[in-house]
Amino acid sequence: MYEGINNLVKSWHDELDIHHAENATVSGDCCRWDGVKCNEETGHVIGLDLSSSCLYGTFPCNSTLFSLNHLRELDLSKNNFNYSKIPSDIGRLPSSQISTSPSSFLSGQIPSEISKLSSLSFHYLSINEDPTGVNEKLNLKLNDLSLERLVNNLSRLTHLYLDMVDISSEVPLSLSNRTSLKAISLGFCDLLGEFPTSLLLPKLKEISLIYNPELGGYLHEFHSNSPLCILDLCGTKFCGELPSSIGNLTDLIVLGLAHNYFSELPQSIMNLTHLNRLYLSNMVDVGNAGILKSWLSKLNLLTDLMLSKMNLGIEIMPTLSNFTRLHFLSLQNNLLTEPLPSWLMNLTQLGALDLLGNQFQGPIPPWISYLINLHTLTLSFNGTVDKFDPFFMLPKLRYLKLTGVSLTFPQNICTNSSLLKLHILSLESCNLTEFPKFLRCQDELRELYLPGTSLGISHNGFSFAGNLALCGAPLFEKCKKDIVPPSPPQQLTNDEMTEEDIELIDWIIISLGCVSGFIIGYVLGKIYVADRHHDWFMETFGRRRRSETRMRRSTQRHRRN
Repeated sequence: MYEGINNLVKSWHDELDIHHAENATVSGDCCRWDGVKCNEETGHVIGLDLSSSCLYGTFPCNSTLFSLNHLRELDLSKNNFNYSKIPSDIGRLPSSQISTSPSSFLSGQIPSEISKLSSLSFHYLSINEDPTGVNEKLNLKLNDLSLERLVNNLSRLTHLYLDMVDISSEVPLSLSNRTSLKAISLGFCDLLGEFPTSLLLPKLKEISLIYNPELGGYLHEFHSNSPLCILDLCGTKFCGELPSSIGNLTDLIVLGLAHNYFSELPQSIMNLTHLNRLYLSNMVDVGNAGILKSWLSKLNLLTDLMLSKMNLGIEIMPTLSNFTRLHFLSLQNNLLTEPLPSWLMNLTQLGALDLLGNQFQGPIPPWISYLINLHTLTLSFNGTVDKFDPFFMLPKLRYLKLTGVSLTFPQNICTNSSLLKLHILSLESCNLTEFPKFLRCQDELRELYLPGTSLGISHNGFSFAGNLALCGAPLFEKCKKDIVPPSPPQQLTNDEMTEEDIELIDWIIISLGCVSGFIIGYVLGKIYVADRHHDWFMETFGRRRRSETRMRRSTQRHRRN
């Protein structure tokens, strides 16, 4: 296929030798071809957009693509280069804008030659991780070149997107010398050390550093005329006080502070009224509830809202009743009780609803079937007894986690479950007495979790800890009324349910919320919802979470010794 690219590029040279752009025919004028942009006066090819062109295979090192001496813009995103390396000949291009992502599937070290593109202004090499999640060697890396060397040579850089590129170093202070920078996006890069506060440059419109758990820092004062639109620090370890000058960021549309070490919201934060994505967590100061209640009433444009571990009571709920644009809502691990409020049925755009870790009273409301766009749902109840039936009416639901509810299931095995096509099901402390028969018809079910707190049994990759009375296939214990035990779903990878596995399921929700505020999260969310690379999503986040846990346990053992 890439021989075709070479022939195509060669034909542009041939055509331009014969035809000038002014008198070329439609069939002979490559400047009229889709994705090709030419200089109107000279006819030289100055822009090439091959995004979403169904290109597949190894990128040739000697591609004639690099002979386009006047090329200013190159977009190879949304193709599959089968984990080939970025050719070093890329340094021959005069391009001012290069984009190879998302989902270009390149791998290996980013060549040092790319730093020779001194006129480069838009650098986009993000989201290239191995979708199987099992071979880190397939990821793009910047270790040899180093972020500092790259930035030092790119004097005209305005946009830097390196999400999911393995950097594994500190953010260089020299980056603050690039005063022309408008966007910095370095999510999932394994950044280390402390983020330089001087990098909050006067022209910066976007800064996204999500899920760099070893990256710390502080927020300093913000200028009153700051054009910042996106500030997303979810999953880092920033700490200290939020400066009152954060209220100066009136153009902000995305604010992500979840899973950091901030504690108190300043009153001035209520000036931020144009937000459409807000992610907060772990702020347990009692004064935050009052500020949130007043502030949220002004945020009429919200599509994503995370308020997990915020020590919020049921009084916050009416404030959310008018957020009909919400696609994502997480109120995980708060102090919410009473029945689920009926106004939730009006949030028909919801794709993900996360109410885990609360103490809602039953029953499971029948109106939950109105939320037909839900793909992800987690609910915690306090001793509720109810039927599973309302969930059968959610055709897009793929991930369901319920805790603290004693469930009964229909005996009509497949009829009621024809709409529901679950991929992940977790029923924790649900007092199951037999294996749910409807799962026999869930032919897309990939993972099943039935954890508890007491000893249980494991069989064929399924975990049933805590459900001591559980019977029916795939268990050895047959139910008395069953003549033929139902068949198990097809796959589940772990033989035992561990604390890390439970955390991983919850982290899916958290990650979807945190990262959906900008391009990397948007793509991850779409990948998960569409289930094209669900295994990659699970394995990628699971690998990192488990790595952190192992490191933490190793440190604890070392201290004891």
